[in-house]
Formats: sequence, structure tokens, C-alpha cells
Amino acid sequence: NYYGIKSKRLLETRCSGHHDCVYVINHEISKIIQCLDLSNKNRVVKSEHIVLAKGLLAQISKPSFILLNKFMNEFLDIINIANKVCQSKTSNLTDALNVIDECKKQISYLKEIFTKQKIDQDLDVLDKQYSLRTRLIREKQQSTRLEDFIVIKRW
Repeated sequence: NYYGIKSKRLLETRCSGHHDCVYVINHEISKIIQCLDLSNKNRVVKSEHIVLAKGLLAQISKPSFILLNKFMNEFLDIINIANKVCQSKTSNLTDALNVIDECKKQISYLKEIFTKQKIDQDLDVLDKQYSLRTRLIREKQQSTRLEDFIVIKRW
């Protein structure tokens, strides 16, 4: 059901593998969600695969997952540059230190732009783009007073 960018095998020791995997998820999230949703409805799919698809769909549909993946994509883009320079046969220590210094600046910048306001804006975009309900809709505001939660036993 999925016709998109294929993810490479993820190796724990390879930063570039994490980068590639996060990149695919970030750029193909709507197709992945659609594929998992179709798998849930398809009667030809084995029951154990349907259970796996439902579990994955529940996890990747969470706004926290989507936003974390978006952040990790940007973060690993920065790290991947340093990784490539440091592993290059033509780079020297000065090049590596300069790239690492620049990466530190870029990571500090990421920290500044991923604010609560930015995350709220991103949640609004996700609501529209993927038809997700990223914020709980409550009919009644929950009380914050402790007295409202105390249960009194009456004999």
C-alpha cells in the first residue's frame, strides 16, 4: 500500500542511518499514516499485521511524535554535516573543529526557534494538513481546586 521513499536499515552505531530514517518519516508521514490506515481496513491483511498497524498508527499520529520527528530531522541534518566532515579523508582537525563550532551555533538556534509559540503554530498546521485533532476538546473545563476532588465517606 505504500509507494514512497524507502527507509534504509537503521543501525544503532550509525548517525547517518538515524538521519535517513527520520528524514523518510518526516517527508512521508502523510503517506505512512494513509498506508497504516488502509492496512487497518483491508480484510486481506493478516490479523497480527493489523494489530501492528493500529499500534503504529496510534503512535505516529500523536502530535508529540510528529513534532519530535520534525525537530530530530532538523537536528540530525546539522549533526550529519559534522559527521560527514569528520569522517572525510580530505578534512583535517581545523576543518572538523570549525564545522563542530558551526554546528553548536545551529543547535543553539534550533533551541531558540522551537518555542512553545512555534510548537502551537506547528500543531495548527498539523491539524489542517493531516486532519489530526492535536488538542483535546473539552466540553467542560476541569476544576483545579483540590476540594472538588476530595471524596468524603459518609456512613
